Amino acid sequence: VAALEGSLTALAARHDALRTSFGAQDGRPLQLISKDAVLPLARVSLTALPVEAREAEASRLAQEEARRPFDLTRGPLVRATLLTLEERTHVLVLVMHHAVSDGTSMAVLVREVSALYAALREGQPSPLP
Repeated sequence: VAALEGSLTALAARHDALRTSFGAQDGRPLQLISKDAVLPLARVSLTALPVEAREAEASRLAQEEARRPFDLTRGPLVRATLLTLEERTHVLVLVMHHAVSDGTSMAVLVREVSALYAALREGQPSPLP
């Protein structure tokens, strides 16, 4: 979990879009980029549920999270939730507003968080330039 949290924070530090929110000043749109690179990781344990109900509940929670609206004036416009099904079985739910991601950037983010996670899990520094 610590390696995942670290990889999400490193990802946010690498990409301004993940720290961006939108507002207005004098009636004009304004893009705000936070210096704070922390991307919170919410954690939900489903281990108290019967084993056969856990995946369905994880799916329900993921869909619920995807439907929850973002407030564009408050960042981050990305949310991460780790659902624990068993001690070593998890589901990562990563939801981003389309204003800060698209299909191409999602592929980059998945590739980078995977590389960061693998390195941090082994106690190694980021392999990314």
